[in-house]
Amino acid sequence: MLLGFGLLLVLVRALSVEHYGFYVATLALLEIMQQTTSFGLLVAAQRYLPELLAQQEGRRLARLLVWLSLARAITLLAGVGVLYFLTEPLARLMGFDGYAGLIRLYLLVIFFEGFARFLDVVFDSMLMQGASQTSLILRSAMRLGLVLLAFVSLGHEIPLEQWVLIDLSAAVLGCGFGLFSLVRFARRVRQDHPGTDASLEIDRYKAYSLPIYVAATLYTASGVNTVKIIAVRVLQTAEFGAFGFAAAFSAMLQRYLPLFLLIGMIRPLFVAARQRPDFRVRLPILAKLIFKLNVFALAPATAFLYVCGEPLADLITGGKFPQAAGFLLAFLALLLAQALRAIVSMTAQALEEARAPLFGTLLGLCGLPIGVALSMPFGAYGLVIGLALSELLFCGWVAASLMREGLSLKMDWAGLAKILFATLMAMAAASLPGIGQPRGVLALLSCAGLIAATYLVVAYALKPFALAEREMINKILKRKIFVW
Repeated sequence: MLLGFGLLLVLVRALSVEHYGFYVATLALLEIMQQTTSFGLLVAAQRYLPELLAQQEGRRLARLLVWLSLARAITLLAGVGVLYFLTEPLARLMGFDGYAGLIRLYLLVIFFEGFARFLDVVFDSMLMQGASQTSLILRSAMRLGLVLLAFVSLGHEIPLEQWVLIDLSAAVLGCGFGLFSLVRFARRVRQDHPGTDASLEIDRYKAYSLPIYVAATLYTASGVNTVKIIAVRVLQTAEFGAFGFAAAFSAMLQRYLPLFLLIGMIRPLFVAARQRPDFRVRLPILAKLIFKLNVFALAPATAFLYVCGEPLADLITGGKFPQAAGFLLAFLALLLAQALRAIVSMTAQALEEARAPLFGTLLGLCGLPIGVALSMPFGAYGLVIGLALSELLFCGWVAASLMREGLSLKMDWAGLAKILFATLMAMAAASLPGIGQPRGVLALLSCAGLIAATYLVVAYALKPFALAEREMINKILKRKIFVW
């Protein structure tokens, strides 16, 4: 998280407002390509690699790893090849006429970073968080280190071409490390646990993965990254920069929410719960707990941004994007909706239910035009409202579909109310005269410490998590440290 925050801090200061907008737009393009060119390979890795690992079918697992990796390289290469011949109209669509050459260079970043992220998904699916986190740290550290070097040596302003080359170098490094780790693991698992069968159930994999891929691609069409491309056209340059900064900040926070940070551990728990005879009881309990845990983690961040959002945004962006404070709060609300969607999706995934997410995603597409329409009177806030509406429409449809199959997802309203009360107490403590709206790094850190301490103490007294929930969390963490 510190590496990601450091990179965000340097880039937002080192790039001009227009160049930062290019960075936001091309990063959105990378995310869109990551999904649209996957053709269900990411879903297949998430669902079937942990299954084969649990069954100790080493030969079949190694063969599936090779098959998925080769297919992913081919699909990425094909997608990048198509974009290469469409660079000029793509530059015009994104509102960056004259940047076609840089976009062509960035296509290499899309290929190598896309493949590195695919390997991250593979490692997380096989409970190899050490490999995925090491790859992520290597890429982030190289980006930050080279950006800082350029930032200092080039007079506190980095040419856009320099940044793209830095991004490309880090992506290549991540790919190299990921491939080395994957080959080593495949050889070991093939020897240690050969299993009884090396054949692959390709038809089964496709039957499940392709509908989910279509649903995820439709979601991308109405998701944050597509909205960023639209925002280039409908927002003013400064407002788009602030919107992009807030989106990047929330994406960084999302990676470190319990759900997404531990997703490699949590997703197999959902799959394992499905194998139990009481799965209709077990899965809702697990879903309710994971959502509440994410609310618990986001609540103090919400309190901090409510009290200190403006000075924090001013400090981070060097005064470039004064509107960013409000956008940060809006994106925190969106993070909760995204966490809920991820939990509902994992529940459906564990049941191998592909149709409900597809229709839910189709329904969620309604959020995109509504958000664009709301952007006229409300600017970027309207776009965020549309994004949140899309998530909630999806969740409502899939939850209703699961309920028809006898699986009811419910909220722990009493526990959530306790978290809300602890959050309000933290806000009140930080809003006392002489504390609110602090300026400077030390003042912001002191305010953050006060909010965190107040929140944790009040939450400890109220105990929003039941004893069984605390025991389950500590079992996941493998340490008895969660006491709330």
